[in-house]
Amino acid sequence: MRLQHHSTFTLLFGTGLALSGATASVACGTKNLDGCEASRTCAPTSVTGSGGSKSEAGAPDHDPQAASGDKSGSGGGVARAGQGGAAAQGGSAPDANAVGGTSGHSRNGEAGDDSAPTGDGEGGESDRPHSTGEGGKSGAPAAAGRSNGGAPTAAGAGGRGDAMGGMSGSSGMAGLAGTNAVPLGDTTAPQLTHIVPPNAATGVKSDTDIVLTFSEPMDTRSVEAAYQSNDLPPALVDFSWKNDSTTLVIHPKSPLAYADVTDLSANARRYAYTIAQTATDLAGNHLASLPGSTSVELEFTTLRHVTQALPVKSGGGLLATQPPSGAVTTVTRCDVAGSYLTAGDDAQNDAYLALATFDLSSVPSGVEWQNATLTSSLSTSTLNPYIDGRLGDLHAFSTTIEPATLTWSSSMTDLGAFGRYGSQTDAALDVQSAVVADYAHRSERSNRSEYVFHFDVETDNNDAGSTARLNCANILLNLDYLAP
Repeated sequence: MRLQHHSTFTLLFGTGLALSGATASVACGTKNLDGCEASRTCAPTSVTGSGGSKSEAGAPDHDPQAASGDKSGSGGGVARAGQGGAAAQGGSAPDANAVGGTSGHSRNGEAGDDSAPTGDGEGGESDRPHSTGEGGKSGAPAAAGRSNGGAPTAAGAGGRGDAMGGMSGSSGMAGLAGTNAVPLGDTTAPQLTHIVPPNAATGVKSDTDIVLTFSEPMDTRSVEAAYQSNDLPPALVDFSWKNDSTTLVIHPKSPLAYADVTDLSANARRYAYTIAQTATDLAGNHLASLPGSTSVELEFTTLRHVTQALPVKSGGGLLATQPPSGAVTTVTRCDVAGSYLTAGDDAQNDAYLALATFDLSSVPSGVEWQNATLTSSLSTSTLNPYIDGRLGDLHAFSTTIEPATLTWSSSMTDLGAFGRYGSQTDAALDVQSAVVADYAHRSERSNRSEYVFHFDVETDNNDAGSTARLNCANILLNLDYLAP
């Protein structure tokens, strides 16, 4: 039994772990040992040899029959009779797959006698081999970067011994270039928070851009595709974005049109457009709209271009006669069909002044003035007041006096020559400055805009009348303005 056991030990662990000084007969094999020759049986050497001490771990033996592991223990010495020798202590294996840890002590040998050798001590059980260390866990993938790719995680730490290292974590996905980060879990529908012009606005100017402000950054392509208008189609506008894709500017390639009206009850030019719900934010949430609607519907109207001809106010066409001495007399002339206002002098050398008053109460508030012109048709008496510079030029003046107090010396502002020659049949004069002033102060001026006509010279001091006539039917204050 001992011989069989010792042979088994040698086959498992090689000659490098055989006990020194063993007395049992063993097959030597092909490798020569002390006192043996190839294919011979070793002779016993001692009957009662003392047990050997533990040997220190031997260096690795690369022979195929050598012990596995990095360091193998040398065999113990021969045991005394009745006491087994201590088995060798194997070296600790630093390598991951080394076989054998620390050898156990041998069990006691059976008692020997002078003629029989003691048996070898039985080798103790070796420690279980080290298992292969588990690899470190892989690093978790980095989260997606907002703008740049996330940095890859570090490789997992290796396990014990020659265990393989953990797999490297995968790098983060690159963020979308040129766009803002998409908030995680964004399920809120974007809204239009500010609109220029405001919905249903009136009096919009021709150079106005449409400006739409959203509650969050938008998918710009989806918004532009969602814009629809028959009045201002996409082909006739330019789109631009600002403020991190929260503000869309829609710029018409041509000025917005105005409705040309002569009647203030006429409608203004309307522009309508829609932004469909297909417009989305960066997270794909659709634009919020009113319940039951698939789009946001918006509109506005532009200014109206108004041309308005004001006739002389009822009771506002006066002829004032101022004699060389004495009181001034006035008479209403334009309330009578076919009547005239007259400027010049008469045979008694009385001076004539004509006053035309217009009512501005029909002009709406907030207008933008374009032009104002005073017009009339002209005729003359038989003795032409323009000939030979007799009375000079016929001038138009603006004033704010009460008509009943009109005199040649009343406070007036000369607006320029209204008539210059005898054959002149139509007259026109720019009076915008006077109209703007009267409009700005129309409350205290009772909505009146007044004009006085007279010549440069008060009278020519002859015995004949020299007058210019203004036909009341076509004495007009022509207004040109922009209004809501």
